[in-house]
Order: sequence, then C-alpha cells, then structure tokens
Amino acid sequence: MMQTTVGMAVFGVGRAGQYHLTSMAAHPDVTVRWVVDVEGVRERAAQLCAQYGLQDTHFAPTDHWQCVLDDPQTVAVVVTTPTRFHEDITKRALRAGKHVFCEKPISFTAEVVQSCYQEAEKHGRVLFCGFNKRFDEQHVKLRERVQAGQLGSPRLVHYHWRDPKTSPDTVASYILPSGGIFCDSAIHQLDYVPWMLGETPSTVHAVGTRTSLLAGDYAKCGDVDSTIITLGFPSGVHAIIEVSREMHNDDLYFRIEVMGTKDTYLLHKVNRDTTSEVRMDGQKGETLIPLTIWSAYKHEMDCFVRVVQGKEECPVTAQEAIQASRLADLCLLSLNEDRVVIYEEI
Repeated sequence: MMQTTVGMAVFGVGRAGQYHLTSMAAHPDVTVRWVVDVEGVRERAAQLCAQYGLQDTHFAPTDHWQCVLDDPQTVAVVVTTPTRFHEDITKRALRAGKHVFCEKPISFTAEVVQSCYQEAEKHGRVLFCGFNKRFDEQHVKLRERVQAGQLGSPRLVHYHWRDPKTSPDTVASYILPSGGIFCDSAIHQLDYVPWMLGETPSTVHAVGTRTSLLAGDYAKCGDVDSTIITLGFPSGVHAIIEVSREMHNDDLYFRIEVMGTKDTYLLHKVNRDTTSEVRMDGQKGETLIPLTIWSAYKHEMDCFVRVVQGKEECPVTAQEAIQASRLADLCLLSLNEDRVVIYEEI
C-alpha cells in the first residue's frame, strides 16, 4: 500500500540524531511525532524542535517510550542511540508494526544483526541500516565508474579513513561501549568496498596498534586506535583499508584509490569544504568538487521515506548488512589470533 505522509519518531538526538532530525524536519512527507532520549536532554530536544519548526513534536524519556509504539500515527522510527541500545529498540519497534531505520551497526555481532532482520521479516516491516557512504554522491559515482568498467578490471583498492571523535575526557565513555574499531568505525568501509566491487571477500586479515597519545586509554578499553585491514576477493582484487581514530588534523580524513587495468582513480578530501578527484591515465587532470559527504544523511533519509511509502525497495539488503557485521567479527578474530581468516570461518 502506498503511504503519503509518514509519521516518525527519532530515538537519540546526539550527533547522528541531529543530522537525521534535520532531514526529517525538512522532508515534505514526514511528520516528526516524537523525540526519544534521556530526561536530561528534554530541554535540548525542545530547542532543536523549535529550531526546526517542529511545534507539534512530543518528547518521550527513554524509560517511558511505550507511548511511541502505541501511537498509530507513528509509522516508522529512526534509531540513532548508542549501539548497545539498538537491538532492543529495533526489535520492539518491529514487533509493534513500525518500520525501522537504524544507524550502523545494527548490533555488535552478525548473529544479532541477523536476528533483527528475521524479526523484520516476521512482522513484514522494513529494517534499513544506515550505511551513509552508499548515499554520498562521490562514493556513489566512484562505484558507478567501477561497475561500468571505466577503470578496466579492478586490481587494488586503498581506502584511508580517519575518524577522530575522542579526547582524553571522552575516550573511555565513547570507545568502551562502542563495540570496538571494527564494529563502530571500520564497518563503513567493510560495507562500502565489497558493494563498490560487487564481490564478497574470501579472506580477511587485520592488524592493530595503539600508538596515539591516548594509547593507554585504548588499552584499558581493550581496543586499538588504528588498524590496517586487508580484504582478498575471489577475482584477485585486494583492498587495503586503513582506519585511525586519532589524528591531529580532521580536515584530511579520507582518501580512496582504485587501480584498474585501464586507469587509476583517486578521491580524497582536500580541506573542510572540498574534495579532489584525479584520474591518473596521464591525460586527465585534477578536478576540485564541493564536499558532499554530510548530504549523504539527507539522501539516505529521503530514500528511507520512499521505501516506507512503498515507492522503492530497500537498497541495503539484509544479506549486505549481515555481511558487513560478519566482516567486522572476522577482523576482530584475525587481530586476536594474528592470522588470515577465511570468510566462511564464522
């Protein structure tokens, strides 16, 4: 059945939650009915609602949000809380007949992610995992080039990602409950690279280090602050993914290079507002383009609304979301056992 107006609730209005709330408030087909967060955020939530013109939006504290599930006009929920709360909110919402958009990762392990999708299938509802690299215009264009064969057959992928979110005061409070660098941070690349290549990795190897000024804090959390992941694919392609949670200059936080048999393509962030694309066949120069990465949040929310309205199928499949979490599990196994692991091992 085609749905026009979509009543929504957002769980959590931290950094990601505010990005999504902005998109929801601006969407002509969305009515934001509820904001759910801890009681201490009530005033902040009211300020955000006033800022976005959401006069009719209600606040529900996290210890009393059954009213959201009981609201027949709330068709879908957006889950942007810390990961440890994702499973409970997602499953309860699905059982109540709500469609769910859940920020990555849906949970800490592939096994739990799979159980969430089984719940969605059981109740006939959409579960949409928020891998926003799939909705960033430049990441999408790079995938289109690869899939169209413009670079020839892919040979090597090199993806650098810098994800500075911590300080000496916040590393323990953020890192410890995050699920670790693979589940929380590198999972974006573990989803994007196989999607870009159109292949499932056959081997995984991950190493990690604690070399930042906050190394001791990461050790206490049982995590690493930097990792290098190598994915081997059946076609012979190898992808090297470098992720670090600590760096001094957050202006230069990503760089993707794809080398093919015909051409090599480079996409990287030049400064806070600009990225650069270079095709290195000796004939084409560099092109500077406006940075669009934050618009990915808008694009993925627009897509979720269309999916809920019945206008298109969910572009992130259950198999793909489970695969990304499985790769994160395999990275942790590889790191802990210091060896290459086979994709089918778990």
